[in-house]
Amino acid sequence: MRKSIRAIANTRGVAPSTELRRRQRRADYQPDADGKITVRMTKGLDGRIRPDRRADTTERDKLIRELHKSKVPMRDIANQAGCSIGTVHRIISKEK
Repeated sequence: MRKSIRAIANTRGVAPSTELRRRQRRADYQPDADGKITVRMTKGLDGRIRPDRRADTTERDKLIRELHKSKVPMRDIANQAGCSIGTVHRIISKEK
């Protein structure tokens, strides 16, 4: 099992955001030829299993914006997109 970004940053004595930026510059962090990002699972400092890196949410965000323009209620958008109402609010407010 690989270490999480937070665990690596803690070992190196840098902030997790710094380690994340370093990781994003690496070739293996880039999307595959089909545009998908491969997400591996890693073990965090607390022993929990989490995704290795952030997932590509472009399609989900696009769906949220389209549903919002169609006047669909926030709760229904969250249910259809498979996320929280707070995430829906954040995506919509970023648009403005």
